[in-house]
Amino acid sequence: MLNDTTNPKHRAEAVSLRPEPYVELFRLTLDRQSNLVLCLTNHPTIQWNGITWENFPLVFSGFGTQTTGEQTRPKFQVANPNGLFSRYVADNVLKQAILERFMVLRDDLTDGRVEYLRNKWVVNRVVNLNRESIAFELRSVLDGVRYTLPARQYIAPDFPITSLS
Repeated sequence: MLNDTTNPKHRAEAVSLRPEPYVELFRLTLDRQSNLVLCLTNHPTIQWNGITWENFPLVFSGFGTQTTGEQTRPKFQVANPNGLFSRYVADNVLKQAILERFMVLRDDLTDGRVEYLRNKWVVNRVVNLNRESIAFELRSVLDGVRYTLPARQYIAPDFPITSLS
């Protein structure tokens, strides 16, 4: 996760013996047509990047990469007070909803700097739904049914060490 960044501050925190804590901010885009977006955090309500991130009970778990390089499908569980999300499940609005996780260093958050690490997933399915909470299984944006990438060709301008002999 941290080895993809070019920001030296994030690289230094990744190898530090006493790293500064990250604050996790979650943006859940429920419906892209109507621009229905929830900006949530499990920290106190924060104003960052021109957006108010509301304190809301949530749990994000299961994020990681297996030894084969395959990414796991994390779970995102959020409170469902009085069945708030139940209508969206019944109307099939949550299908293909997007969840973005922004990891911001605490100093960057308090100073208002817009530097972060970001992960993005698509809601695959609703794992659990009741009047208290809703849990989603997430998948990578590239992880889809019958989704194939074109074969990569290793030819000269992109790869200078290849030869045409």
